[in-house]
Amino acid sequence: LLQLEAASAPPPYSSIPPIERPRDSGAIDQVFVSVVLATLPARSEDRRSHPVDALRSAIHRFGCPIEQLADGSILATVLPRASAADQVRIAARCALYLREQLPEARIAVATGYAPFGAGPRVGAAADRAAHLLVPTIAQEGIRLDTVSAGLLDQHFTMLEQFGAITLLGERSDLDETRP
Repeated sequence: LLQLEAASAPPPYSSIPPIERPRDSGAIDQVFVSVVLATLPARSEDRRSHPVDALRSAIHRFGCPIEQLADGSILATVLPRASAADQVRIAARCALYLREQLPEARIAVATGYAPFGAGPRVGAAADRAAHLLVPTIAQEGIRLDTVSAGLLDQHFTMLEQFGAITLLGERSDLDETRP
C-alpha cells in the first residue's frame, strides 16, 4: 500500500523544472507582464486629440506605466502582481478603458516576458500583442492572446471566433460583494 501511495503522490516542488525565461543581453532581467497595445489609424482624430500625457494620467489609476512607441502606438505595461490572474484583470480593464477613450484604436492584450529596467518594455509580450493586431477576419473588439484569455475569469465576456479571442467587456451581472 505504501508503494502505491508513493507512486501516485505528486512530485516534490523541487523536482518541477522552472519556467525558462528568455534572456535579452541588454536587459537587467526578464519579468512576467501583461501589456496593452493600442494602435491608431494614421488618419485618426484620436491620434491628435488624445496625447499620451493625458492618457498617462488617466491610466495611472491602473498602476501601469504607459509609453508611446515610435510608430505612435501606445503601450501600457502591467508589472508583476501577487497573481498572474490579477495582472491580466488589470490589463483587461485598462484595455476596456482605452477602448472608451480611443474608439478607432485597434487594441490587444498579451501576457509574457519583457525586459525589466530602464528603457522601453518591448519583449515577447509586446511582440505577441503586435501580432494580434495584424488584420484578420475578426477585427472588432479587443484581441487577447491565449495566455491572457486563460487567466481571465467569469467577470469578463469573451468570444472566440475565426481563431481569435476577443474581449467584449466586463460583466455587471455578477454579485458585486464577491471578489
